[in-house]
Amino acid sequence: AGVATFSALTINKVGTCYLTATDATNTGIAPATSSAIVVSGGTPEKVAFSVAPPATVAATGTIVTAFKAAVEDANGNVDTTGLGSSDSITLSSTCLAAPVTATAVAGVATFATVEFASTGNCTLTATDASRTLVAGTATTSVGQAQAAVTVTSKNGYLDAPLTLAATGGSGTGAVTYTVTNGTATGCAITSGTLKATKAGTCLVTATKAAVAPYTVGVSVATTVTISSAPKAIRLAGAIRRGRTVAVTVTGYNFSGRPRVTSNVAGFTGLVTRDSGRSLTIRVTVKGTSARAGVKTLTLAFANGKHASVKYSLH
Repeated sequence: AGVATFSALTINKVGTCYLTATDATNTGIAPATSSAIVVSGGTPEKVAFSVAPPATVAATGTIVTAFKAAVEDANGNVDTTGLGSSDSITLSSTCLAAPVTATAVAGVATFATVEFASTGNCTLTATDASRTLVAGTATTSVGQAQAAVTVTSKNGYLDAPLTLAATGGSGTGAVTYTVTNGTATGCAITSGTLKATKAGTCLVTATKAAVAPYTVGVSVATTVTISSAPKAIRLAGAIRRGRTVAVTVTGYNFSGRPRVTSNVAGFTGLVTRDSGRSLTIRVTVKGTSARAGVKTLTLAFANGKHASVKYSLH
C-alpha cells in the first residue's frame, strides 16, 4: 500500500549518519532523507593492530618502526570513550626481552620503542591490560646480522677475466657481485668474473643472500685494480741444453715481440709469434755446461715493462 518496511538493517560505523530513501523505479519522485542519527561504538570486544608491526626486522637490538594497537568493537570501530579512551595495551612476545605496555589515547596505543632480543618468526600479542578482550596478533621475522663480508679478489689483468671471490658472511646464502667504474672504464661482471675495457680500478661489492636466521650481508665497495702490465703464467715445452727448441709462454697483456733472456749461460731466445695471450719462442742453450734445474725466463717489452716465468732446464 505504498509503504516499504526495512527490518534487517544494521549500521556498523560510528559517527553521524543520514538515511536516504529513493524510489527504485520512478526517478521523478523526490528522495527522502532522515534526520541525523548519532551512532556510537559497540561493546569493546578485541584488541587489533591498527598500524601493523613491520613484517621484517634486519637484526636484534634495532628499534623498529612505530606501530599501533587499538581497542575495537566487533565491527572494527575504535573504543574512544569510557575505559577505552585511556586503557593500557600490553605487547608480549618470546622475542622481546620483556613485555611492553603503552597507554591508549582515544583508544589507540602507540609502540615506538620496541626492539627484539632474539631472531626468528616472532609472534607479537597485544592484550588489554584491564579487560578480557580478544588479543591481537601479528608476526615479524627478525633476522640475525651476518659476519662481515669481504671481497678478496684485489688484482686482475686487462685482457683476462678475474674470477671474484669473497670471504666471511654467515649461513648458506649465495654470494653475488655488483661493480661500478673507478678509474677504469667498462667494468662489468658476468657469471662471477670481472672485466674492464681500460686499465684502472673497479669498485666491487659482494652480497651474501639472506638465509634464516641471517639477513642479507653486504661488503664495502672494494677497490680491484685491473692492470695493463704483462703477466707470464706458464711455459709449455722442454728446454734442453745443447739444443734449439720451440716453446710457448702463455699469459696476459703481451704487446709486440719482447726481448727474451734467461739466467742461463749460452741462452738465446727469439719470439717468432705473438698473439697477445701467448708467445712462441725459439730457444737455444749452447753447450751442456749449464746446470739443469729450475730457471727464470724474462720478457722485456718495448714499453719498458717486464714479465717472468719459471721453467725447467734439462
